Amino acid sequence: MSVQQLLERETTRAVSLGAVYAALDRLEQKGLVRSTMTPGTSARGGRSRRVFTVTADGARTLTALQRIRDRLYRASRTRPQTARS
Repeated sequence: MSVQQLLERETTRAVSLGAVYAALDRLEQKGLVRSTMTPGTSARGGRSRRVFTVTADGARTLTALQRIRDRLYRASRTRPQTARS
């Protein structure tokens, strides 16, 4: 599945292909994903495609981010809501 399609399905928002590639390029520069080119197929009209794989550093970073989000979510659910003026 394409990254763009996955993001659109999961976020229920339109995502531009340019934004996806810009983000993936930045993640690759940081060593969080790696890309390789695969040969074209007849189904794609002979065009090659770029395939991204999450690196070990990327997987560790995702796990750390998930833990942070979980802690923030739990904290927001356990503290009483106060009105701000």
